[in-house]
Amino acid sequence: MRKAEREVVGIENFYNIALNGDVIILAFNNGDYPYILPVNYGCELKNNNLYFYFHGALEGSKYAYIYDNAKLSFEIDCNHELIVKYDKGYCTMAYDSIIGKGVLRELKNYDEIYNALDILVKHHHKDDGFKFNPAAISRTRVFEIKARSITGKSKK
Repeated sequence: MRKAEREVVGIENFYNIALNGDVIILAFNNGDYPYILPVNYGCELKNNNLYFYFHGALEGSKYAYIYDNAKLSFEIDCNHELIVKYDKGYCTMAYDSIIGKGVLRELKNYDEIYNALDILVKHHHKDDGFKFNPAAISRTRVFEIKARSITGKSKK
């Protein structure tokens, strides 16, 4: 990293950044060009590993790239704040971000799916009491990404 003072280290710090994001950008290998997929997500820190969960419809073109053991890259950025110094004609952006690599797995077990969807919902419905309807499980595919490597950066 060019500016070492901006480097974020440690799984807890990566997790805290992930908790503040809204969208995870996934990149799959597609031969000549990567296949980019922005999705909302939920995350959890389990056994000192960071896991991300996302869901989708039962079918779609993305499933050409989404399959068990697919390797992917991901990115989350959050806490954006434009910093402007009008007198100097200078502006920059404060942010936190993580970039990493992971392996994907489709969840098939009802309890795993329910838990993943509950984590996802809680990520986006912080303390508002929203509960998803379990009837949606039969028409939803749910995936887990286990992060294998992560780097982080923060500019305040």
